[in-house]
Amino acid sequence: MNEQNQFELYPYEQITDVAGGSKEVRAFIFKRKGEYYVLYWHISGDKKLKLSIDNRGAALYRDIGRTENNISVQNKKNCNTCR
Repeated sequence: MNEQNQFELYPYEQITDVAGGSKEVRAFIFKRKGEYYVLYWHISGDKKLKLSIDNRGAALYRDIGRTENNISVQNKKNCNTCR
């Protein structure tokens, strides 16, 4: 659902090697309006994920257009296309 509460469909690719190869985490990457997004979740729905990314170009969204403010960044790595 986008900012206007309408459905949008985009081509995506699954990221298969996430969380050390865990079968419990799913991740996908897609491009929307010229920006890359990564969608991820833990299949149990009640776990926390630790992401090693550079927060200079990253934002966490629970819903498109609503940025989460609870990002803590440790172990920064270079990431030029993370959003």
